[in-house]
Amino acid sequence: MPLDLRFIEDSLAALEENLRFLLELGAISEDEFKASKQSTYSSAYALMICIESVSGIASHLLAAKSKSTPTGMAHSFQLLLQEGVIKSPTLAEELAKMSRFRNLIVHRYWKVDYGQVHEILRNHLQDFRDFAAEIQEYLDKIHE
Repeated sequence: MPLDLRFIEDSLAALEENLRFLLELGAISEDEFKASKQSTYSSAYALMICIESVSGIASHLLAAKSKSTPTGMAHSFQLLLQEGVIKSPTLAEELAKMSRFRNLIVHRYWKVDYGQVHEILRNHLQDFRDFAAEIQEYLDKIHE
């Protein structure tokens, strides 16, 4: 399968748009955040889009450039690490955790801990930007 740069660019753009929105929601206090269904539900949806964006990029890169097949979303980040697409083991693990959290949002939404969502907004949005930077670095390298 050929590499679809347009897909990656569109995914990174969706990621950035949703990260900006999530940064705003993360700036409010946890109590205010948790008291607002608008904040909690919209943040869960935007977070899901961010996770889907990075997971889609990971799956696409593996399909286009690797012989490895991930066993699931979380595994795709470990494979990107093994393939040298991303360099940080910590980032790969954080994104794997994020993909498992996405499964909770999608499949067991009644169990979502919005305190945990707020903690992600405060402390883990940079993981997505780090992923985007590593992907861009990888794309620049293969197109030199």
